[in-house]
Amino acid sequence: MHLLLEQQPHIIFQCLPVGYLINRMKLVWKRTRELIAQKAQANQS
Repeated sequence: MHLLLEQQPHIIFQCLPVGYLINRMKLVWKRTRELIAQKAQANQS
């Protein structure tokens, strides 16, 4: 197992966080858009 980690760290690091990072980015993007929409509505009224 230790040998595998030394030989292929990039594969392990690529596989683990990709889905997590994409989900985090989607959440942040959604919140950002909601905040922008709220500010736009506040400015109009």
